[in-house]
Amino acid sequence: MAQAGGLRPPGSVLFGIRPLAVIIQGSYHTGDTSAFTKATLLLGDETETLLRTGYAIAQGSMYSHDLLPPHRTQLLKTDTWTPVGPSLKRSTTGQTIYLAADSAHSVKLFTGGAKVIGHPAFGPHGCAHADKELAELHISRIRELWNLPNVRVLLSHDAQWYGENRNGAAFWPGHIPSL
Repeated sequence: MAQAGGLRPPGSVLFGIRPLAVIIQGSYHTGDTSAFTKATLLLGDETETLLRTGYAIAQGSMYSHDLLPPHRTQLLKTDTWTPVGPSLKRSTTGQTIYLAADSAHSVKLFTGGAKVIGHPAFGPHGCAHADKELAELHISRIRELWNLPNVRVLLSHDAQWYGENRNGAAFWPGHIPSL
């Protein structure tokens, strides 16, 4: 039985492929991976710090230490990564979509209306990011893209974009309209 956009229930086969063989998580702070019993989870290696300092190991942590099954989780070494670009896929008009995902928790960080802040509740780093300075550098790079006329930056926490597009064609199984 197909669901919206041709998706099928977990365990069924679509075009000869079992869905959700791999899950790439851009951030680690919430969720329940127990429904994906056969999927391999890929995360950046800095996630290891959050796993070692998560609740109940560290009572004040905002993160659970057991969200990820160790036997199916691979932490990707990021110290040798290099920038990718220009974008591999563009529209026929030269437009690009940058999926910023969970890179920041407010569009104001891209527009200059806010700064990355720290709070003790975020654990040993005082910030939702393991490395505040690196996060600020990453956000500044996204800000540069945000200001380009031919790039649409999509952020998971963009409440205005969500409000304007919810229940519309920009969501699965639709498409994101051109700029």
